[in-house]
Amino acid sequence: MSTNKNKIKDIAVMAGVSTCTVSRVFNDRPYVKAEVREKVLRAAATLGYQPKMIARRDVVSVLLGFGSVGVNSYEAALLGSIFTAAAEHNLAIELVRLEDADRISRNYSKAVIGLVYTEEAAAVLRTIRNIPVLTINYIDEDFNYVCTDHEGGVMQAAEYLIAHGHHDIGLLMVAAEGRFSWGDRARLTGYRKALEKNGIPFRSELVVYEALRHMDRIGRVIISQSPTALISCGESLTLPVKYALELFDRKIPDDISLVSFYSPWVTPYVTPELTSIKQNFEAISGIVMEKLLEMIRGERQETKMIIPNDFIKGASVRENG
Repeated sequence: MSTNKNKIKDIAVMAGVSTCTVSRVFNDRPYVKAEVREKVLRAAATLGYQPKMIARRDVVSVLLGFGSVGVNSYEAALLGSIFTAAAEHNLAIELVRLEDADRISRNYSKAVIGLVYTEEAAAVLRTIRNIPVLTINYIDEDFNYVCTDHEGGVMQAAEYLIAHGHHDIGLLMVAAEGRFSWGDRARLTGYRKALEKNGIPFRSELVVYEALRHMDRIGRVIISQSPTALISCGESLTLPVKYALELFDRKIPDDISLVSFYSPWVTPYVTPELTSIKQNFEAISGIVMEKLLEMIRGERQETKMIIPNDFIKGASVRENG
């Protein structure tokens, strides 16, 4: 009969490391190179050995459907809240790039959080079997999800501007036209619904796509269409939009009103105080961890939730007319 000690020796041989290194990996000690850790865990999986440290603290993999970690304010804020919520629930978080999705099974993950934007990324998520999968801010009938009410948030922002006399309202989008994520589609829908509800025609020329990459488009819309207000759809857009307005000598709110998405690293330090749509990342991540634990324990089969935004009324919107 093979003992744990013999198993560890076998793992060490297969991974080409010492038994001390195997022990350091299983006990989550520092100063173990990532490639060494992966070799050890791969060998353990091949030999059918479940490390005690995994049993002691469940691992949840976060599958990243975007490039670098924390490439913008939204992703950085969301990941920060995920790590905090995981620690509160005694869960360990592992970040996994889309191209490394096969690591999820090798690393004994008990569940997966999908941070995906596109159908291509969602297709990778669908290949994961036999463990709970839950997406954040991506709705697909194949997945459990916890999402922000993007449609409701932008609809509320547009109606707030309309109530202040604004009818020519520009909408600034991060995504390119025709390459919308679920969140982008929801935001555009909320904008159009608010206009329709108030009898205001939708004008495609007031919508700016890829605003973060092409700031000159914002200037062209300001000059040619003369909007009295803008809704900036994305935490990463706050500073660039304010900069673009300054370049075109437009003061907030004297010349143009602005509603933006709240960024914890930017919004509190901008003047005037911005009227903002705030995603409640702490609430989202807390709910995600609670539901995943229930799924891991077999207590829950389905989670499909939409979380409302907070709407913060600042000083960046004035009465028009």
